[in-house]
Amino acid sequence: MAVILAGTITSGCGNDLHAEGERAVQAYCDAVIIAYRTSDASAVLPVSTEREWRKIFTLIDVKQADGLVLESVLESLTVTSVEQSKPGFMTVAASERWRYFDRPIELGRPPTPELLVDMELVYSFVDEDGVWKMDQATTRRHDYIEPKG
Repeated sequence: MAVILAGTITSGCGNDLHAEGERAVQAYCDAVIIAYRTSDASAVLPVSTEREWRKIFTLIDVKQADGLVLESVLESLTVTSVEQSKPGFMTVAASERWRYFDRPIELGRPPTPELLVDMELVYSFVDEDGVWKMDQATTRRHDYIEPKG
């Protein structure tokens, strides 16, 4: 599966900062997919703060209590801006397309309907020991493509 990465620089150190922002968002999204698919929130520890890790842990716990596993695919990612207002903090705006559904753990139960969603998010990253860690994400837009809604 190919993920599209593109965008513009709004401030900071030009292409280097933009590339850092792209890598940070992609690493976070990849880790989240693995965490949900395996029901193991520790997959996001290398790329998220403890605050964000606790949110993911909670959602996984809720899904497990319902006998479900979240299956997701990031179909496209376009980084639209990367800003670094001060050292150690980076804000990345991105447009994303996700396809996801809940897979039942119990055999014989059907999965939930598959959803295709276009989203615009703003990610806040902090530098912890030379690693950009996602601290908070704000959803700016969330549009269901399939099913229509």
